[in-house]
Amino acid sequence: LPEKKSEPLWIWKAWDRASGQLVDWECGGRDKATCERLIKRLTRWRTRLYGADEYAVYDVLLPIGQL
Repeated sequence: LPEKKSEPLWIWKAWDRASGQLVDWECGGRDKATCERLIKRLTRWRTRLYGADEYAVYDVLLPIGQL
């Protein structure tokens, strides 16, 4: 039997709400570092608003008023 992975792999996705198209994605853990990599790349799209779940890392990384 294959070994069970101790840490799951997360795919973070950024969608354009207007068009429904995938803008970018990041693969990694459900952690601040993975989120930072994706958000850094999203700045080139001049992102104005982010929609997300209640994960605490967003309050730290996203500009006030944009979540």
